[in-house]
Amino acid sequence: MHELLESCSLKVFASEQHLNRLDEAAERFFEDKTEVASIAGEANSQRTKYLFRVESVIEWPRREWGIIVGDAIHCLRSALDHLVYGLASERDTRTQFPICRTRSGSRRRPR
Repeated sequence: MHELLESCSLKVFASEQHLNRLDEAAERFFEDKTEVASIAGEANSQRTKYLFRVESVIEWPRREWGIIVGDAIHCLRSALDHLVYGLASERDTRTQFPICRTRSGSRRRPR
């Protein structure tokens, strides 16, 4: 049991390392930026309504940050799967932690 918990803990630690990398990447990204978007506004002639336009938005490093977040989530999911597999009395290739959108989605599927 100790080995099982230790290996799950290592997977969670790996996820934390990915999230730390994300924090560092975000700090580097924002360190020289004072604004993330430029917004302009103007009133109509009666000054009863205002129109606001986003004129420019800085490009976010979506791909880089997405990969880091994906790796962190994968490590957490792997820790859950590893824990369930280690605790299961009957194991097969489909033994995993159930993650479903609905309660009915977690029902066991026929083999």
